[in-house]
Amino acid sequence: MRSSWIALVLVLFGLLPWHSQVAAQQSTEDTVSTDVINHEKLAWEAAKKKDKAALAKLLAEDFTEVIDDGVFDKVGILAYLDNVQLLSYSPGNFKAKKITPDVVLLIFQVTEDGKYKGHDFHAENNVASLWAKRDGKWQNVHFQETPIPK
Repeated sequence: MRSSWIALVLVLFGLLPWHSQVAAQQSTEDTVSTDVINHEKLAWEAAKKKDKAALAKLLAEDFTEVIDDGVFDKVGILAYLDNVQLLSYSPGNFKAKKITPDVVLLIFQVTEDGKYKGHDFHAENNVASLWAKRDGKWQNVHFQETPIPK
């Protein structure tokens, strides 16, 4: 009986470092996901405020956006803000997929209300937003909105 107890204790102590490594990895992934989601929200807020300088800092130089109006690069999407007034937005159901330690794909849904060239709009979209850590900073590399089927 005593040898079984000693064996069990040795097995448990052997598993403790493994458990702490798994917990640390999960904690790191949660922190990265939260950080990227916060950057995504900053980008939405910059767009709402029409703060092109703040948005430009969050977009990679090779940024691409695909929306119902077309495909835009960084310069094009910043110019596009001149035609859009985002009055409200409500992102939710975030799922973060860590592709590599420095690349995260966010998938979420967003409801948007605003004006496009003076006309009211309401949109409910599925979104894929790809973020990469470059030179120590998270930057949005690709963004795509697709209408949620009714």
